[in-house]
Amino acid sequence: WLHVLEEQFPEKKKEEMKILDIGTGPGFFPMILSEAGYTVTAVDYTEEMLEKAKENLGKYTKYGLERVTLQRMDAQNLEFADETFDVVISRNLTWTLPHPQEAYREWHRVLKPGGRFVCGTYGVAHMQEVSRLVTQFDDRITLSGENLYEHFGKENGAQALAPYFAEVDWQQYEDALIVTQAEPLIEYVLSCHGNQNQYILEKYNKFRKYVEGQIRNGYTITKDSGIFISVTDANDSQ
Repeated sequence: WLHVLEEQFPEKKKEEMKILDIGTGPGFFPMILSEAGYTVTAVDYTEEMLEKAKENLGKYTKYGLERVTLQRMDAQNLEFADETFDVVISRNLTWTLPHPQEAYREWHRVLKPGGRFVCGTYGVAHMQEVSRLVTQFDDRITLSGENLYEHFGKENGAQALAPYFAEVDWQQYEDALIVTQAEPLIEYVLSCHGNQNQYILEKYNKFRKYVEGQIRNGYTITKDSGIFISVTDANDSQ
C-alpha cells in the first residue's frame, strides 16, 4: 500500500504534505504512512475504532501519535477548512455511508486544487472462486447478505465520483491467491457474514474433505481490486 499511495502523492517534501485518512478504523494507513515519515490526520466516526487506532500506533510504530492526529468525525460532515489537504485516502468506507454524495462533496471541498482522493475498492470478480466453491458444495449457501461492490465498486465507482472531481481513473492491482492448504480457506469461509455456518458446521468433515479435493493441485482465487485516483481541478476555487 505504501508504494501504491506514494505513486499518487504530489511532488512535495514529506514534512509539507497534508494527508487525511477518512474512516481510519484500526489505523492501518496512519501506521504505514507515519513510519515512512508522513504526518497524517485520521478520522473515524466511532470512539472504539479511534481507541484501537491509538493502541495500534503505540504498539506497531516507533512514533506513536507523534506524526498522527486522531479525531472523531462524520465522513459526510468534515470539520476542516476548504482546501486543507493535499491527499485524502479512504478504503472500505463508501458503501457504509447513508448519503455518499454528501461525503464526496466534502472530500472534494477539503482538498487543495490539484489534490488527490485515493480510494480502494474491488469489483464483481473479486474472490469469485470462493463463492463458487461453497455453492457447488451446497447451493443454499450465501457468503454475504449483500454485494458491497454494488454500492461502490470497480464497475460503478467512477460514475459516482465523476460529478465531484475533474479526473477519475481506475488503477487495477494485479494479484491473485494460490491456495494450497485447506484450513485457511475454510476459516475464511466460516468467518463470512452469510448463512454458510448453517449448512457447513453440521457436515464439517464432509466439507473439509471437499475443500481438500478442490485445492489438491492448487486453487486460484481472483483478486479483482484496485484504487480510484480522483483529482480536483488545479484551477479550482472553492
